[in-house]
Amino acid sequence: MYRSEYNRLIKWKLMESKKPLIIYGARQVGKTYLIKEFGKTEYRQMVYINFERTKEMQGIFLQDLDPKRLITAFELYAGIKITSEDTLIVLDEIQAAAQGLTSLKYFYEASCKHNVIFYISTTNLIMCHCIGKFLYFMYHCIGTCSGRKKCL
Repeated sequence: MYRSEYNRLIKWKLMESKKPLIIYGARQVGKTYLIKEFGKTEYRQMVYINFERTKEMQGIFLQDLDPKRLITAFELYAGIKITSEDTLIVLDEIQAAAQGLTSLKYFYEASCKHNVIFYISTTNLIMCHCIGKFLYFMYHCIGTCSGRKKCL
């Protein structure tokens, strides 16, 4: 199953028209492990921010939702220069940041070139109804479980 999910991430990376990827699913099933391995292997660098654990980043969306400003803030946080081709941006538990969920659509509308993955807890997914601007990836587990589905 790991290989199949990893291959789906490769297909997403190679898409010409880049849509942000939203990954949601139960806790403790291997989502973060899969994405961190994908980032280490397929990108030169990765910015990973967990908004539940990184309290200083939770207010980042309050000023405005301009992706260029947000990318600059992510660069300052990570201490690296983000490039659209070589950097994977992973925003984990985005719902913990005020206006975090609202920011999702702006990444597609204004900044399609960046490789951005959002994690949303399953209970908060109902709040995001931006069909067509994102690829949804429901992740159940790594192992022999069945029942995963791909939502577009």
